[in-house]
Amino acid sequence: MESQWQALVNTQRELNQQLGALLKTVEINLFDEELVRQCKEEITEILIQTQREINRLCRQYLESMDH
Repeated sequence: MESQWQALVNTQRELNQQLGALLKTVEINLFDEELVRQCKEEITEILIQTQREINRLCRQYLESMDH
């Protein structure tokens, strides 16, 4: 059970690191034109929602392992 828990935690950590890298890729800067900025904002929101959902799902599985 401990190895499954650790594997899940490692997976969550790796996914969060990868999503963090993607967020840096779409970072908005002052020179972005309106259309590019809007696109980056939408992508950023999707990435943040994805990260939240992954964390929620992993937390749910980790809690189920405690029972």
